[in-house]
Amino acid sequence: MRDDAGSCVLYKTPEIPHHAILRYAEERACPQAAAHNPHPLPKVAWRGGRIQGNRTAVAGSAAVSVSTREYAGSVQLTGAETMTTPTDSAPDVPLGDLPPATWVLLRKSPLQVVVAEVRWARTGPELTGEHGLELRDAAAEHGLHLARIDPVRQQQVHFEMRPEGPAAVVNAGVPGLKLSTSDGAISVTVMPDSLVVQCNAYSRWSESLAPQVAAAVAAVTRVVEPRLFQRVGLRYVNRLVSPDAVIAQSWRDRIEPTFLGPLLNPELGVLVASAQQQVELRLTDTAAAIIRHGPYRDAAVDNTFAYLLDIDVFDTRSERFDPEAVSVLTRQLNRTAASLFQQIVPDQWRETMGPYTESAPDDQDNAQGQGDREEEAE
Repeated sequence: MRDDAGSCVLYKTPEIPHHAILRYAEERACPQAAAHNPHPLPKVAWRGGRIQGNRTAVAGSAAVSVSTREYAGSVQLTGAETMTTPTDSAPDVPLGDLPPATWVLLRKSPLQVVVAEVRWARTGPELTGEHGLELRDAAAEHGLHLARIDPVRQQQVHFEMRPEGPAAVVNAGVPGLKLSTSDGAISVTVMPDSLVVQCNAYSRWSESLAPQVAAAVAAVTRVVEPRLFQRVGLRYVNRLVSPDAVIAQSWRDRIEPTFLGPLLNPELGVLVASAQQQVELRLTDTAAAIIRHGPYRDAAVDNTFAYLLDIDVFDTRSERFDPEAVSVLTRQLNRTAASLFQQIVPDQWRETMGPYTESAPDDQDNAQGQGDREEEAE
């Protein structure tokens, strides 16, 4: 949108995704955007969703200059109008300045289970069966139909020093509720201070988990009334298999070499019977990823060696509990996991998993090599 000077400036809050601003700029065809900025604030710019530094980004025929000034969840166009973008169009840029994942689905997805978790500061009482009915009904209003309700307890373990030495003591813990779909594909566990949504039949983010998490969060918002979320995480557990992986070292050419450690040793590599490594990546001040991986003998595949790739991406920021904010953050975590998966599992090996494309990038929903984009193994 042009102002009197024939240019426009877009102001971006952290909730506004890069692609939404660029798309809007393209639609409006601002030819000289960023030429005029009445507020000398720090600027950042990007190209194709990647941060480029203190430069103006060009989107087709439109250039866009973005500042860090807060505008209450909207994009401000100088001398023109205000565009508000919904927070459900979450950022499609991975955290930690990781490269975006390729948009592709896998017919032979290695995903075994996907888990989303939201933790909050506890404010309410213990959960009862009545709460379970209310959660079920609230979730159904948002399209998630949970047929079964079971009580669960969150066990707590602590160590006591005794004359004979330290001993682990398990307490019954806090009661909670587990709700699940009739086919068992989705389970929702609600505790007084946390929500866990588990998917056992994952295909893509936009179908298999995003709507379910949104419905569960909406139900918790109504019934439990949390005020402050303190951690949001996604975990993708992948089991890579190959009939010809008769030794652990068979995975040398199928996993990024920098992750393989002793398997690359010319003397010890052939002797490795199993290996498990944990890598922690600091993505931002509040976000991180923990990658647990390694080969192990899998009795389910003729006792050959499978490869575990468990990607856990999370953010520990404290924010007001808002379903839209949780949706934005989980989507960005999904993009982050997808990027990590594709960097750890090389293109050549992913080609054996039956990659295919089914939708345009606007549907951007998969992460890590099994969904819209290689589904972020986590």
